[in-house]
Amino acid sequence: MENMLQYLYLNYLALPAGEVWVSDDLSGVVALVPPNAGDSVPPAIWNEITQTHGTHAERVHSVELPTCPDPSAWSLATLG
Repeated sequence: MENMLQYLYLNYLALPAGEVWVSDDLSGVVALVPPNAGDSVPPAIWNEITQTHGTHAERVHSVELPTCPDPSAWSLATLG
């Protein structure tokens, strides 16, 4: 599940619209995305992301994040 989520976030959010940083030894990666990066992601991919979350999807979607004071701030898409 985790690898599939990272694949989806990397391929459909971070690579086309954001930045991906990889450690020198290739053991870690971080993906950062600008605001509204998800606007261009097809609904089918969002559905796949939701399905990949499985039984945790409801909890993921119910999390209330604090309002970001800077609307132009980038977000962490995935870390692995």
